[in-house]
Amino acid sequence: MRSCISSCRKNGRESTSARITQKPPTLRKAMYAEVFTARLQYIKKAGERMLLSTETSSVIKRFGQEKAFAMLKRSGFDACDFSFYGEGAELLGDDCMENARKTKELLDTAGLLCNQAHAPFDLSEGEAFDLSCRNYRAIVRSIEYAAYLGAKKIVVHLIVTADREAYYAYNQRYYKSLEFYGKQFGIKIAVENDFERRNGKVLPILNDPQEYVDFIRELDSEWLVGCIDIGHAAMFQDPAEFIEKTGGRIVKALHIHDNDLHE
Repeated sequence: MRSCISSCRKNGRESTSARITQKPPTLRKAMYAEVFTARLQYIKKAGERMLLSTETSSVIKRFGQEKAFAMLKRSGFDACDFSFYGEGAELLGDDCMENARKTKELLDTAGLLCNQAHAPFDLSEGEAFDLSCRNYRAIVRSIEYAAYLGAKKIVVHLIVTADREAYYAYNQRYYKSLEFYGKQFGIKIAVENDFERRNGKVLPILNDPQEYVDFIRELDSEWLVGCIDIGHAAMFQDPAEFIEKTGGRIVKALHIHDNDLHE
């Protein structure tokens, strides 16, 4: 489960999660719980409070929305990063706003906020950037749906291109086509540093800090911002350095999770 709280290397010190992974499984779980609780208490005492938020795909898939939201709230989460991929994509049909109203009611009942969301990522190179395209239409619907839930940002994945040299310009056009909808619904669209698999290799997409900064700045819109995925960054470099080099002005969202450095 992806959360906005995780460990990372800081000031040259080994991360908490790196130390924990060397412990026996039972002890490791107990230590994770202890670290999680301590960090939650620290954040709740902070002057400028950070929301503790997590993705919803895995828990909704298993328990459904009503039970999932209640479980997240009881577990100490303030908010959710609502997932429109996987089962979440089924919500984006012609009745999507009726579904949005039901989701909002369940969130309110659970006392859980929706602070950000993640759009589906089924759109492929060559598909039209307009509402005649089913996959593009689903992304636009997810933007409206997320805004209705109260999300301030929604992450939209880059489109992988057959020619690796073409992805930069292609995705500039893609995100600029979505700017109108972000402005219309009052929600910022976040670009995530990512990766792709090609010919048996895992390759970076916008995972060079300078290229990432240049890409966001070239979009030149308050509605098109950055989301740093710490796990994706760690596949190719020290994620702490990635954050330091990209700075805070363009980055408005985070995905923080551990991984095996392959995905």
